[in-house]
Amino acid sequence: MESKNSSLLVVVLAVAVGIPMSLIILLAILFQDEQDRAVATDCAGGSGSGAIGGDMLAPPGSFIKPVDPSLVSFTSGFGERWGEEHQGIDLAGPIGTPIYAAADGTVVDAGPASGFGQWVVLDHVLGGQLFSTVYGHIDTYLVDVGQQVRAGQQIATIGNRGESTGPHLHWETWPGGRVGGSAVDPTPQYDTAPAPGQTPDAPDAPALSDPDVADLAQAPLVSAGAAADCTTAGGGVGDALAAGSVPPEFAPWISQAGGLCPQITPSLLAAQLQAENGFRYGDDAPVSYAGAGGPAQFMPATWASYGADYDGDGTVDINSIGDAVIAQGHYMCSIAGQVDAWIADGSVTAPNGPTELYLAGYNAR
Repeated sequence: MESKNSSLLVVVLAVAVGIPMSLIILLAILFQDEQDRAVATDCAGGSGSGAIGGDMLAPPGSFIKPVDPSLVSFTSGFGERWGEEHQGIDLAGPIGTPIYAAADGTVVDAGPASGFGQWVVLDHVLGGQLFSTVYGHIDTYLVDVGQQVRAGQQIATIGNRGESTGPHLHWETWPGGRVGGSAVDPTPQYDTAPAPGQTPDAPDAPALSDPDVADLAQAPLVSAGAAADCTTAGGGVGDALAAGSVPPEFAPWISQAGGLCPQITPSLLAAQLQAENGFRYGDDAPVSYAGAGGPAQFMPATWASYGADYDGDGTVDINSIGDAVIAQGHYMCSIAGQVDAWIADGSVTAPNGPTELYLAGYNAR
């Protein structure tokens, strides 16, 4: 079971005392869809930064420009415009110009949108905090709601739909998420981010305009030693649950939580839930001897920090599937960001990969 304490000493000790992390990793493989499992074993070679079909994939944890800057022109900035607040920037370009995901994340909306004609909205986790990007006036979209995407993956094309004076991408950035957060000027992120297909020396989170979250957004999200174009359980973006491997009421929440950051996959979260409480919830999810509750076995202090009304029913319930599983995903992403930072600065090593350290952080007491 987890606790709020995620110090380096606790993580190292948690591994040393022999908590059976290997069992959870094995379960993760069993929960993973067979096709994704095959991909997970093919991690040799590849830079991950070149074009793959319509994609220009960047290393996990990268933040990139949403379009090739050589193909667009900056036409309108953030702020008051025509008597209204313009909550993004406009980048004019020919209809059909590729639009790329600015960061690893999950598609939370794709399709018709008032004013935009069509849009795509992505949720990301940067430094353990929710961050949304919005792509408006698009001509076509290539992703579906709930899909996990990679930085540099093509998600749409520039269009001239909705209330538009010409073909362009309207791009917004929302620290705290589009629901519950506030739009900030994307210009600093756009100006400093590499273009699609350009690999930075080290993946960096964007320099956010909101001072309240700027420091939190700097934690590295890249997993040490993982190739950018391969998928491993708990070590990369994008696996899917094998059909029927988890109770159906858990499946959509696990898939959503498994897209919050590149290190934490649906199969890993499913394995945790199996090991923690056997997918029990509600009245069937007993409180442990140490006081941990709900399907994800949160300790009260940690639940106070990560629990929220993620299922939208008006209550924050530790025994609710939606509230608990999304909180589990956020907490694991936060741990992963800290562990990756330790690996990057040489504080710890992960000879077997960082996943066991993520799990140890969750289980540390």
